Amino acid sequence: MKVLEQAGLVEFVEARPVQGGPEKYYRATQKALFIHQAVLPEVPKEQAGITIGSIDLGIRHLADYLAQKKAPFSLLPMPLSSLDGLIALRQGLCQMSTCHLIDPQSEEYNRPFIRTLFPNQPMALVQVYRREEGLMVNPEIRWVSSLCKTWSVKTSFL
Repeated sequence: MKVLEQAGLVEFVEARPVQGGPEKYYRATQKALFIHQAVLPEVPKEQAGITIGSIDLGIRHLADYLAQKKAPFSLLPMPLSSLDGLIALRQGLCQMSTCHLIDPQSEEYNRPFIRTLFPNQPMALVQVYRREEGLMVNPEIRWVSSLCKTWSVKTSFL
């Protein structure tokens, strides 16, 4: 962190007392934002969609497919976190963002975050695909079946 601070890319904000000593908080500087923008490829927006957000293999495969087919436009995925992608979209650093964020109050994916970050701004939310996500476990572990029964969880054994 000291190297980033000495380079002028982050600055100290505050220290909060926590068990075991202070917890230090830093933020990126304008210089860091400038460097971030400088490394983005310079491609007309009509020809490329810079996509910042969660690591999404589907988008990566789509980008590869478009390149293979020599499409007149391309996707340039830049994996970060879902929230970082939405913030980059809000800042105009990309044209699209991939995300999979769940709101704990509504248990709804993505929409609450889009409403919060883009109030009164029309946005298109495209569901690219449905995905099943869960735990991959060794079925020989006995407590797994007990846990699945307790939670009434759908279990598939392959």
